[in-house]
Amino acid sequence: MLQFRRVKFAATAIVLTVALVTGGCGGGSSKSSAPPAASTQAPATTAPPAATTAPAPAPSASPRNTCLDVPAPLMRRLQSHVVLTGGRLSHVQAVTTKAFPGIYFISARVDGGGAKNLVATWATQRLGGNAPVYAVDGNAALVSLYGGVRAKIPELHATVPGAYKSRVCAAGPDAPQGEDAPIGGGGGAPATK
Repeated sequence: MLQFRRVKFAATAIVLTVALVTGGCGGGSSKSSAPPAASTQAPATTAPPAATTAPAPAPSASPRNTCLDVPAPLMRRLQSHVVLTGGRLSHVQAVTTKAFPGIYFISARVDGGGAKNLVATWATQRLGGNAPVYAVDGNAALVSLYGGVRAKIPELHATVPGAYKSRVCAAGPDAPQGEDAPIGGGGGAPATK
């Protein structure tokens, strides 16, 4: 009998507590019940994300395999060598990789002048716009005056990870792989400045 009364008393205390919390004193029930729930759960939900986000800064600390914005001088230089009348480059992004140290792969979307949603990829040794630029894929050789990179670096193909990563940076996860630029160049234009 005593056990039953304790259970009944505990149940009554819980019901009264719930009634006070949800009823509130002169306010809406959602306002008075939301802050205590948030404040009691915040420490529990805050701790796990801190542990999972701690390792994240390591990959972003290095410029390798990350999408990099291309400086304006190099963007102007690439655009000035586009041979399509009305052709415009957009979403210009660069990537550098461990496999090809000192090489930046630059990809952009090409629209206008007969092109629509075309992705082109070039390579250079410096993003400042003052180093030779080469066409990596057939699209870059087709739409610009830059010669093919394989004449200078035979092992550099459109399918290497850095080249493809730059294409993903410029065109999204469904970016096409791309075909190698012809070794002979893109329209006989100079590969250097």
